[in-house]
Amino acid sequence: MQKLKLILGLIAGFIVTGLSIFFLEDLGRGQFEQYQNVPSDPELLDAFMMSLPSCAFIALLLAHIVGVFVGTLTAGLISGWSRYIPAIVIGVFMSSFSVINALEISHPLWYTITDTAFMISVAFIANRMYLKLFYKG
Repeated sequence: MQKLKLILGLIAGFIVTGLSIFFLEDLGRGQFEQYQNVPSDPELLDAFMMSLPSCAFIALLLAHIVGVFVGTLTAGLISGWSRYIPAIVIGVFMSSFSVINALEISHPLWYTITDTAFMISVAFIANRMYLKLFYKG
């Protein structure tokens, strides 16, 4: 039964992570006029991304941090696990997605490194907060 709760917690955690990131990124895009002219041609997309101001990448980074935090917290609450399994799974997957995204679309190097490193760190911080505040084991 406990493994089923872990699986359900991870599924819910990934859903919450994805939805949180989607909505926060969309909210961030509304703050920058440059996003009105996103090219549909993949070859032009790299140049477009590199032309964005640093604050656009900071907003993107914050969306990822909040999404991973809320998703990991959700996974911990639903699974009820005292171990760091939800944090490891969500953190590693999201960090992997950051690397894949960076390989497919050009981003500034500082953003790629920071985004990749923060995904696992934030997942562990969220799991630690879950254990201190909510775990009743």
